[in-house]
Order: sequence, then C-alpha cells, then structure tokens
Amino acid sequence: MAASELTPLESAALARVLSVHADLPSLDTLRVRSRENTGVGRYTEMGWPEGPTREDVVIAPPLLIEMEGVDPTGMSALLFVRPESLTLELFTFVGDWDGIERPWTIKEPADDR
Repeated sequence: MAASELTPLESAALARVLSVHADLPSLDTLRVRSRENTGVGRYTEMGWPEGPTREDVVIAPPLLIEMEGVDPTGMSALLFVRPESLTLELFTFVGDWDGIERPWTIKEPADDR
C-alpha cells in the first residue's frame, strides 16, 4: 500500500461517514497527505481535487471500532471537514494504541433508548 492510500480501517470508517454525507468527496478521490500516530489514536489528513461546498464542520459518526489489543471500550472516529482538506481522527476511549491495525470490526453503538 502506498503512503498516499487509505488503510483498510481508514477506508471503512470514512465509508460510514460518506454514506450519509453525499456532499463530501468519494473515497476514490481522496489522497493521504499526512498520517500521524499519537499513541492513543491517529490523524490522517487527506486532500482531493475539488473541496466540499460546506463550511468547516466536525462530523462524529455513530460508530464503535473494536480492535484486538485495544481496551475493550473500543475506539471511534471524528471527521474534520475544511475547504482544503479532510482529517480523520481515530481514537481510543481508554488506553493506548500504537497505530498498528490489528483485526478489527466496526459496529454501530447499541441504542439504549
């Protein structure tokens, strides 16, 4: 995988967001500009040929990422939308993550209503 390509986990998390936000670019147009592992998560900044038509916004998709070796409370994601880029933040709820994508699943959090 080239450094400019999304990882499988990044692609899956973004696909969940993009499926309900049609005004954002499609996965196949995104190119990774930078990736930073923080010890408890990762920031992946992406660019695309044409920016979205919306103002700066943060999208918090309702998803729970369970990953082998990460605290059982799991992980989630935020998507920062700016006119010139998208930044995906993957983060743990508790504990550390070394940035290595071990076996994982993405679930929608249980509806407790």
